[in-house]
Amino acid sequence: LLIPFVWTGLYHQGALSFTLVLGIFYLCFRLAQKLDYSREDACWFAIAFCFGTSFIGVAAVPVSWSYATAVAVLFLFLAIHEWEGSRRLPVIGLFVGLAMASRPLTGLNSLFFTGAVLCLMAPWKKKLSSVAQFTAPVSLIALAIGWYNFQRFGNPLETGYAYQIDAYGRMVAEMSLPGNNPGPLFSLANIPDHFRVFAFGPPEEGAIGCSVFLMSPFLVFLLTWSRKWNTMDYMLGANVLVLM
Repeated sequence: LLIPFVWTGLYHQGALSFTLVLGIFYLCFRLAQKLDYSREDACWFAIAFCFGTSFIGVAAVPVSWSYATAVAVLFLFLAIHEWEGSRRLPVIGLFVGLAMASRPLTGLNSLFFTGAVLCLMAPWKKKLSSVAQFTAPVSLIALAIGWYNFQRFGNPLETGYAYQIDAYGRMVAEMSLPGNNPGPLFSLANIPDHFRVFAFGPPEEGAIGCSVFLMSPFLVFLLTWSRKWNTMDYMLGANVLVLM
C-alpha cells in the first residue's frame, strides 16, 4: 500500500492515515445503519468508536504500528460490512487475510466467521463448502506471509519483533518495561497482567494504559443493557477473548 506512494514521491503517512480513518468512520456509520440504528445514532456510534476508544491513539499517532493497525481495522470493518450485506465468503476471507497481513493477530478473527458459517449454513455439505470458500484466501495470504518472513528472517513465524530496537539501540524483545514483557511475543504468562490493565487499570503516571471501561464507558451499555445477547454476540465475545 505504501510503495506506490513512495515511488511517486507522494508518500505522507499522516495524509494516508487520515484517509484510512475517514474510511473507517464511514464504515462504522454504514454498519450501524445496517443494524437498524437511526441516522443520528449511527453517527454517534461512529464518533464513539473513532474518537471515544483506544482507536484514537491509532488514528492520531504518526508511527508505523498505528498505520498498520488502521489498515487492519479498515479491512476488518470491510469484512463485517460484507457479512452484513452480500455475504460473499471469498471476499470476507480476502478482507480478513489482508487485515492479517497488516497485523498478524487479526487473523484470529477467522474463528468468528468460521463459527458463524457453521451455525447458519445447512446442510453439512453446504457448511463445509462455505468454510472452504472463506478459508481459502485467508490460507493463501497466511502462506504468503510465512514465505515473506522466511525470506527475510529464515523463520516463517518471525515477523521482525525479535530484531526490533528502540531509539537508543536497545533490543525491545529483551527489555523489561511496563507494557513490554521480555521473551516470546506469544506467551500465556502475559495474559493476567495485561487483562488487569485492560479491565481495571487506573489512570496513573507511567501507566501503559487504563481500563477500557473508564476510557469508553459506553461499552458497558453496549455489552450489558442495550439488548439481549444472541448466539452471534456470544461467538463474537468468545473471539474477542481469544484475541485478547
